Amino acid sequence: MTMETEKEILVRYLQAAREAILWKLEGLDDYDVRRPLTPTGTNLLGLVKHLASVELGYFVGCFGRQIPVALPWYADDAEPNADMWATEEESRDDVVGLYHLAWAEAAKTFEELDLDAEGTVPWWPAETNRVPLRLLLIHVIADTNRHAGHADILREGLDGSAGLRRDVSNLPDEVDWPAHVARLEAVAVSFADEPTVDSSSPEEVARARVLADYALEEESLRLVRERDVGDAAAVAVTFDGPDGRPRQGFVGLDRRSDGLWRTSAGFMSGPVEAEPDDVFAANGGWGNGRRSVHGGWVADPDAVTARLLDTSSGDVVDEDQVIDGVAILIAEGGHARRDLQAELYDAEGRRLRSGPVTGRH
Repeated sequence: MTMETEKEILVRYLQAAREAILWKLEGLDDYDVRRPLTPTGTNLLGLVKHLASVELGYFVGCFGRQIPVALPWYADDAEPNADMWATEEESRDDVVGLYHLAWAEAAKTFEELDLDAEGTVPWWPAETNRVPLRLLLIHVIADTNRHAGHADILREGLDGSAGLRRDVSNLPDEVDWPAHVARLEAVAVSFADEPTVDSSSPEEVARARVLADYALEEESLRLVRERDVGDAAAVAVTFDGPDGRPRQGFVGLDRRSDGLWRTSAGFMSGPVEAEPDDVFAANGGWGNGRRSVHGGWVADPDAVTARLLDTSSGDVVDEDQVIDGVAILIAEGGHARRDLQAELYDAEGRRLRSGPVTGRH
């Protein structure tokens, strides 16, 4: 078996990170790939544009070759951060094509030069700007993987998609992620200072948490309904997010030993169009070994009652009245999420829909 050379290994690691970056764009529309998703405007398509520019600079320009396209965002009079977002004139195909061009131009350098060949990085200090190709490959691999991590988080926040690369998720199988997140949130919140509110009221704690987390004005938030079962509660909310898009979701709360409420879990999403076989148009769930909570906007406007069943035993675990289109179902005890099924009934007791508690949000 032929052993890889050092250069081949470095280029392989670079290529894996490149492909992961582009994979994070797949399946998203043009709005979502351009959306600013952090307070400093980080967005998926901007990461691609930035990395394409980085490769053309380090692997082409720094070795005395002419960069074959103009990079106006690097001009002296360009606005700050111009390489980190795509303008109206720059299409998605333009940006991805630029990245592919950068790969092809970099490949010429990798083929023609050995790892000890020196280039000059004019934007580095003069005393350190003569560097070998080896160091620049390591530098760009590190930069690309850092931004791939950014892309991981942005994409998971958009639609829940996660994984290392297309053919390797690098995630454990059969994990109840909502329950896992709820557990982590419960631990974290025990160390957090809750916003100053009447902590004896789950609605007021939920209101304060959402207003603080999303930097909302009081009048933009609506508490749809709340359900309290002693030492656990869920509050359904709707609001327009900072980006102007409507949001809906739940805040989960636990009553602590001191009798006061603290947030423990929840989810937020945009409005979702129900499919014919959905019980909920949008829903979320969380829990621990003692209890799980499943709430959602029901998918049938005629539904007045929702039931939660354990399909392994046939038992009705919980029942709730649909209020303002929302049902909140609570399973006490160690029911496996995969065994739970939700059902909707009309005012005459006819079953309208039945399906798993999992949904789309």
